[in-house]
Amino acid sequence: MSRATANRTRIAGREDIESLIELTLLARLESPLTAQLCTVEPTHLDGLLEAWIAMDGSSVIVAEVDGAVVGFVLAQVLPPNLFSDVSIIQIEGLFVRQEYRRRGLARNLLAEVSRIAEENDVEHIVTIILTGSRQELRFLAGLGFDHAGARRVVDVPTLNRRLTANSRERRIRGIDDLIERRRRSRNLTSAG
Repeated sequence: MSRATANRTRIAGREDIESLIELTLLARLESPLTAQLCTVEPTHLDGLLEAWIAMDGSSVIVAEVDGAVVGFVLAQVLPPNLFSDVSIIQIEGLFVRQEYRRRGLARNLLAEVSRIAEENDVEHIVTIILTGSRQELRFLAGLGFDHAGARRVVDVPTLNRRLTANSRERRIRGIDDLIERRRRSRNLTSAG
């Protein structure tokens, strides 16, 4: 498959609901939490997505490749409440079609969430793990998301720093660190 030529992210509108339904159903197929994630009825999903788009403080951001919607993030600014003294952004779902992954689209979606966080003076972004896959866990950990119970949380400056870092450089450095730790471990066992 050739690389996409025109990638962009934008706030979704009512005209994107059909594409979002399709992507939500794909996300459901990948998730071990199928029944809790969403219904299989597209008409019901239509109403839920329309309500999300219209809800105050909520955003649906889509990733497009050559004009086709291939990913989305559902994010909501939550003001301080009974259980939190500060505002947070809650990511309810982040998904990119399998064939468009590893192209920076999810990073672009999270950069938009970070922009919204900064505009609203929000310091932390919180998410749940949608699919539970190792790939998803590694992706979030690589961007600085840390455990917060069953959720993952990252402060906005850390996310921005990681989004702008050269991911290839970081991966090579991580491998180098692993090799060095293994060498030290071997030296300790052979010395003792």
